[in-house]
Amino acid sequence: MSENLSEEQVKEALESGYAQSEALLNDKDELDNFLYHLEQKIKEIPNVGEQLSMVPVMISLVKNYVQGKYTTVPYGTILAILSALIYLLSQIDLIPDFLPGIGYWDDIAVVGFCITMVKTDIDSYDVWRQAQGLI
Repeated sequence: MSENLSEEQVKEALESGYAQSEALLNDKDELDNFLYHLEQKIKEIPNVGEQLSMVPVMISLVKNYVQGKYTTVPYGTILAILSALIYLLSQIDLIPDFLPGIGYWDDIAVVGFCITMVKTDIDSYDVWRQAQGLI
């Protein structure tokens, strides 16, 4: 795991967003607004790194799922991905983002944990996305 964060802390951080994820999935306008703000935040993060480089694919997966274009993914995967994205955008982190050098460790840990959980589904989506010419 990331510096001074246990796997349990990271798992709890991810799971804490499940209820909010379900609420967002039931409100398309709010979800669109959330994903827009997330895309803006990703642009501001210096040296995004390998783990956060999957965030645009995760955003795309959620968008295509909600639009009904890609539905061959378990609902639990969508909840986990959206929860990780909520954590990434949240102002309340285990480690505040404004701390130089370490501020994004917890974000990377939560997103990385989520990717580990749902990697097969993300990979399947990415193959589908490429076949559709959506890249």
